[in-house]
Amino acid sequence: MKRLFPLILSLLLFTTFLYGQDDKAYSNAIKKMYVVMGTDTNFKAVIKQMISTYKNKYPYETSWNVMEAELIKTSIDDLAEMMIPIYRRYLTLTDIEAITEFYKTTVGKKYVRNLPSILQESIQVGQEWGQKIKMRIDEKLKEEKK
Repeated sequence: MKRLFPLILSLLLFTTFLYGQDDKAYSNAIKKMYVVMGTDTNFKAVIKQMISTYKNKYPYETSWNVMEAELIKTSIDDLAEMMIPIYRRYLTLTDIEAITEFYKTTVGKKYVRNLPSILQESIQVGQEWGQKIKMRIDEKLKEEKK
């Protein structure tokens, strides 16, 4: 048993070390993907908008620029770290790297550039679609009542 304990302890430490390295690689891959996709720019815009809202509400505070810079520097990394468990459930490190490579291509860049418009128009179409389904359900209910 005395010989087994150091072996088990070494195995646990080695596994933890490897997992920690894998976590770092995964984290770096997520952050790289965010940069290539322009997501980091969107995150910065959200932070700037939030600071702007607070500036209007609390104009007497003077450290807004310092606070904004600090939040931009740290919060994006914080969010990326918080997102890792979600990505891990569905995507491998290889998947993340492949997605990143896609977003580096001409088509990937075009997709990112047009994504806000695609999403906006998709929301409108989705609402119209939902209204059509609602109307069809209402019609069916009316027919059944007859």
